[in-house]
Amino acid sequence: MDIKDYERKVLEMCRDFKTIFIYISKDDEVETRNIIKYLMFSGKRVVVPLSNIEKNEIELSEIGEFELLQKGAYGIDEPKKRIAVTKEDIEIFFVPGRMFDEKGNRKGRGKGYFDRFLEKIKGKKRIVGLCYRHQLMNKLETNEWDIPVDEIILAD
Repeated sequence: MDIKDYERKVLEMCRDFKTIFIYISKDDEVETRNIIKYLMFSGKRVVVPLSNIEKNEIELSEIGEFELLQKGAYGIDEPKKRIAVTKEDIEIFFVPGRMFDEKGNRKGRGKGYFDRFLEKIKGKKRIVGLCYRHQLMNKLETNEWDIPVDEIILAD
């Protein structure tokens, strides 16, 4: 498998962790499928977000088998069979964004799923944003409910 520079950085960060949270990428997000496959092949527990539209929140599921993904809410791939995981089990979090700034502020798709989710773990766990270079801005306008990431990994 050909590993890109940003994928190598993510995998390096995960080396000492057993349970990793990472999103399954959509078309305009940094691609994560190779990372997920490599982590699973390495024996890591890979946890992904599921959008609960009724509760307007993120739920968690471990990926049991990568090949058994199905389209879920908002057309996002998710595990066909759900394996419940708690936030406390997860050691590091990789999150998407449509834009980030140099201070780690992020803008998502506007529904607040990730901000409400990250609010509960900020300061307790490491949160890493993945974005393309063209998505990194000098400064973003933020709201009091926006939760910044601890660091950003850039993809080309």
